[in-house]
Amino acid sequence: MTKQKHKYVGMWVTTDGHIRHELLADGRYDEARGRKQSAYQGNYVVTGNHIDYEDDTGFTADGEFRELLERVRGLAAHRSPNADLPTLMKKGLAAYERELEKERFGVGRKARPRHAKAGAGSTIERRRQRRVAVAREVYERDIKQCTFVSADGRRCTSRYGLELDHVQAWALGGADTASNQRLCRAHNQARARQTFGKAHVAEAIRRSYRS
Repeated sequence: MTKQKHKYVGMWVTTDGHIRHELLADGRYDEARGRKQSAYQGNYVVTGNHIDYEDDTGFTADGEFRELLERVRGLAAHRSPNADLPTLMKKGLAAYERELEKERFGVGRKARPRHAKAGAGSTIERRRQRRVAVAREVYERDIKQCTFVSADGRRCTSRYGLELDHVQAWALGGADTASNQRLCRAHNQARARQTFGKAHVAEAIRRSYRS
């Protein structure tokens, strides 16, 4: 490893002494945590005042990530004083998953009280709540993955970009019910091309990108 010339070479220690992070001149770092020596080791590259790290396990992170990680470790110290990176990553990803599921499919979203005054606004809100309830039902019914099943009985396992699709197209009178909706993206677009034609779907996708 080529030696790096910068002012950051040396030992960096947290106030409580729990983390002892040493940047070596040969581009390696060695980090001790509590009683565990060399808890993390790997390579680093300094660019200006920015440091990029690559752990020996192959995990790559920049200085901003490490700062965020240390802030979270500090907040979690009373609950999990010895939490390692995989533990914190799993907790962080689980929290982000809950946020996205709530945003996309209404999972965990509390229904608003029904004592609102009658009127156009309350009607729109009731419709919105029904759509959210249907999206949540379909998402949980289909076990958070594509609904498509091939002719030989194999189910698509994709979870990428899941979105709702009408079995009987809404534009052709299909109902906004859970029984008339399913999950996927690529298969939804394939069905739409079969129903409405490739040009119609391509134009709809272009409009969605512009909006």
